[in-house]
Amino acid sequence: MADVLAEAFASVCGAQNYAEPFLSYKNRAERIPLRFRTKKNLSYNADLTNGELRRALSTTKQTSPGPDGITYSMISHLSDDSLANILYMFNRI
Repeated sequence: MADVLAEAFASVCGAQNYAEPFLSYKNRAERIPLRFRTKKNLSYNADLTNGELRRALSTTKQTSPGPDGITYSMISHLSDDSLANILYMFNRI
């Protein structure tokens, strides 16, 4: 399942999908270091919890998959370890 998710994300989010002008802009912009000046203890900066992720998945309607082909049902049926990895990824963004 992890390979399927990785392939889906890569096919949708890969640089090969970007137009050349955007890719040039993106490459220039990513060379500029980001400097965030905010307090880490503000509630909107807190990491998402496992409970919040599970609650979001349980209350989301079963809609059609997006361009990546991944449905909420697929994500909600992942193992605890896989959900923990997704949660880790969300919290690093």
